[in-house]
Amino acid sequence: MGRQAAERALIERCSAALVRGDFAGAIAAAREHGRRFRDGALVEEREALTIQALRGLQRGAEADARAEVFLRRWPASMHRAAVAGAAP
Repeated sequence: MGRQAAERALIERCSAALVRGDFAGAIAAAREHGRRFRDGALVEEREALTIQALRGLQRGAEADARAEVFLRRWPASMHRAAVAGAAP
């Protein structure tokens, strides 16, 4: 599997876990993505998914702090609504 495919697979694993309500699994996949693809092409997606998973785990203060950084870094992101406080 190529680098881009491997990176996409981890983001898809994170997203699928989030949809299932497996917030801890989503965080684990996001952490693995961060380790393997620290500056990858899908960092924005990883961060958005992480913030949603943190909210799902009732870690609101941590989610809010990360959301603030996210919105400064990517103010026009397509993930803006989810990051700004929409439920996962």
